[in-house]
Amino acid sequence: MGFQWLLTLLLSAVATPPMDSTQTALMPGGPDGFGYRWLSSDDQNGPSFDWIDATASGQGYQMGDDQTIWVPAQNFSFWFYGRVYSDSIAVSSNGWVSFTNSPSSFPYGLPDPIFGALLSAFGTDLGNYGGGYISVYVAQIDGKLVIEWLDAPHLDGGGTYTFEIILDPSDSSITFQYLTHTGAAWGSRITTTVGIQDELAEYYLPFSRYLLHDSLAVKFYYSPETDVVAEILHPSDNELVFVGQSDSVLVKVTNTGRTAATNVRLLCRVDSLDFVIFEDSATISTLLNEDTLFFTFSSWMPN
Repeated sequence: MGFQWLLTLLLSAVATPPMDSTQTALMPGGPDGFGYRWLSSDDQNGPSFDWIDATASGQGYQMGDDQTIWVPAQNFSFWFYGRVYSDSIAVSSNGWVSFTNSPSSFPYGLPDPIFGALLSAFGTDLGNYGGGYISVYVAQIDGKLVIEWLDAPHLDGGGTYTFEIILDPSDSSITFQYLTHTGAAWGSRITTTVGIQDELAEYYLPFSRYLLHDSLAVKFYYSPETDVVAEILHPSDNELVFVGQSDSVLVKVTNTGRTAATNVRLLCRVDSLDFVIFEDSATISTLLNEDTLFFTFSSWMPN
């Protein structure tokens, strides 16, 4: 004879956090749908404002109004929204960079698919009606890629702004830093966009322009709530199992996060008519990011 059974799989995981536990616990901004958050130097235990001068060792570019150029970044790779980008980056005179797209304009809010994989530190209409240039410097310093806009004028003539974007591949974080300005306040224009988005503009995380000020650091980092997912491959739901016939449960375990997961605890329980007829557990010591493991629990036999 056969009987109907219901299979329940419970899964918990402890993954190496991308920041220290205090910062991860605060997490004042986000998350977006992918798992990115932001933390500013104004927040308790937030990142420190630590200006990196790209003008000393970086390559300088004199950019015109609404100009975007592809800048080489040799031997540099960066993980962003689940993809790895390497060797070049689009830099705009209008205060943003992109790994994928190079339009000449500036984003007017997020999401905006025209800009692709976007990092917008001070996305607005920068330029000079008098025909001057915008000075942008790009440097690789201590393993980080730094893009700095130096005394960039706004096209409306309302001041100049010095700010930078720092890409740190060691933890895949993005930091916007705002050094100093003259004239109109950082957040005074409705055309200013601050934030990040993935290349399909499906996921995005803005930062309020009203929070910008001199000597501010804003760090965007990946901190998913769940890294590990499990899928039952065998048996299928509501499958008929015969008394006296042994069977085993096969599961697929995948680490979808950015960091390695440690001490992944798997618990398998087979229920039938509210009775527990089989239980088994296992621990996976380490599951690297984007890795998949297939695991078979011990066999069981209904009786």
